[in-house]
Amino acid sequence: ASNQHLLPKALQKEFSTGLVAAFLASALAGLNTQAAMDQTTTTPLVAEVEKIIRVEISRQDLSVAKLAARFACSPDHLTRRFRAETGLSLNAWITRERLDLACHLLERPEHNIAEVGWACGFSSPSYFISVFTRHKGFTPLVWRKKLKNLPNPISEAPSPTPL
Repeated sequence: ASNQHLLPKALQKEFSTGLVAAFLASALAGLNTQAAMDQTTTTPLVAEVEKIIRVEISRQDLSVAKLAARFACSPDHLTRRFRAETGLSLNAWITRERLDLACHLLERPEHNIAEVGWACGFSSPSYFISVFTRHKGFTPLVWRKKLKNLPNPISEAPSPTPL
């Protein structure tokens, strides 16, 4: 579901372009994770669920019930298996993945806060800000500002001392 109708017509094309770029960044980030390593430490069921979540993280309708239906098992069974192997509930793991992706996207100033939230599967910017703040202790905007103020470890590293 697009929230584009909330914007003035003059901004809709620019917003759509930014949202597509944020979505593609989220999809690529999902593919660049260590899913291969996860498969060696978890059962095929949990490894496949993790992979699907990472690829479909931007879907607002991503839920335990839909994942369970996809694997022909009950939501309770999937949740128990997932918690037994990862130590986290499936919903907590999805939220963690969404927030990790959000942190990555917030490093890029071309994506506004709403685009980042939607690209990470949150249903509205206000819900994204609320969840982000609860888990990270800062709003996404403050987080982004803190990232800008971090020293660049490469450019500000001391020069090596000659031997």
